[in-house]
Amino acid sequence: SARHIQRLSRKKADDQEIASEFVRAGLVYLSQGNTKDGISAFKGAIERDSDAIKSLAEIFPPEVYEKIASLLDENRPLSVQTSLSQGRHFIATRKIEKGESILSDFPYFCLVEDRCIKTHCHQCCSPIISQLVCPDCNFARFCSKECSVAHQLIHDYECPSLKKLATQKRPPLLTDNIIFTRILLRTSVLKQREKTESPLLDKASTFSTFMSLVYHPEIMIPTHRELVRQNLHLLEQIITKEVPLPTLEEAEEISARVALNMHAVSWAPKDGFIDVRLNDNNQVVDSQPDVAVAIFPMISLINHSCRPNCVWVARGNDSSEVFALEDIEKGTEITVVYIDSSLPFEKRQSLLRERYHFTCRCSLCVQQSGASLKNDDRPNDLGSVQRESSSSSSSELKHCGYCKSPSTSLSRCGACRSIVYCGQDCQRKDWSKHKIVCKNNQK
Repeated sequence: SARHIQRLSRKKADDQEIASEFVRAGLVYLSQGNTKDGISAFKGAIERDSDAIKSLAEIFPPEVYEKIASLLDENRPLSVQTSLSQGRHFIATRKIEKGESILSDFPYFCLVEDRCIKTHCHQCCSPIISQLVCPDCNFARFCSKECSVAHQLIHDYECPSLKKLATQKRPPLLTDNIIFTRILLRTSVLKQREKTESPLLDKASTFSTFMSLVYHPEIMIPTHRELVRQNLHLLEQIITKEVPLPTLEEAEEISARVALNMHAVSWAPKDGFIDVRLNDNNQVVDSQPDVAVAIFPMISLINHSCRPNCVWVARGNDSSEVFALEDIEKGTEITVVYIDSSLPFEKRQSLLRERYHFTCRCSLCVQQSGASLKNDDRPNDLGSVQRESSSSSSSELKHCGYCKSPSTSLSRCGACRSIVYCGQDCQRKDWSKHKIVCKNNQK
């Protein structure tokens, strides 16, 4: 649809802006004689925008540009592509071998879950044996002096607020759940840091990178809005004047992006070895408990499959890596699993629609569903018209919003979700009247 194309165009523009930031960081590294990190920054630019590096041709002499281009092209395994059906996604640019590390990403933020606040390090997320507790806030805990020092730049901003959080009276919905309050605090701190520090030079993502991630407005139902409002009210009570308080609209947009893109992080040993168990369908059977939540902006671009060809391993606030589970041919889409893929087909579909708002049509789901998904030519992600849930009763008749024809199988407007149609023809014919209602419903 035109709306979906406009959305993708905006995301492409965001990617180009972020890629330009990586190029500028690469130039800073090169000016300092740091070729290794300079090339690494240029690679980050290409992962966002395949044409980003062409701007260097106007800066460097031809022989220098050709040298940089050859270094970048050498063994580059992935590129980002965009399509109506898949959105932004990664494609293998060469043959990838089983076990190969193909992508490394740093978290925009990583926070231990509420239940792990006193048991796991707030920097590396590892279990604490002999803990170091911040004497000022008595909230932040670390497994070592090294982790305490590494976390200091962030914690200096957060410490006064966390001290208040421990004693502040909480709204009803937040009695036992303050993780989103802490996420709002962290994103506000990171946004403020960008004004005085260069996040790209310390390998962190930017606020604009985070806000360029996809989200679904329909997640903001009244109960979710109320939860965001209470979190924002609690943050207002504890935040210091040095950190700007987000508006309600900003908090809602942050919440929607976190809900769709947040990764559950299991603790992984620092030596890099982790036990990844697979079943016969190449499904990851995760035996590690989740101890933290994080946003990895680049890894968030990888699409889901219940039969994935890759797996990602997170190490707290350190980098997260993506490894190939099998040999991957050039041109193949890179996929990971979003949920427990060993669950039954119906349960997987239900979880994916509830949490991520799409119907999975991977090879395993098509195989297990019979003909129902195989004959359905809809894209994986939700477009401008979304089918009603397959769980609807076949005897439940509804009427097209344009031609009024009764049917048990209609498509819902993907923007406002308040009206159903026979198909895209009826939707287009009704758009001149429906667009005013559609925009108001989205608000």
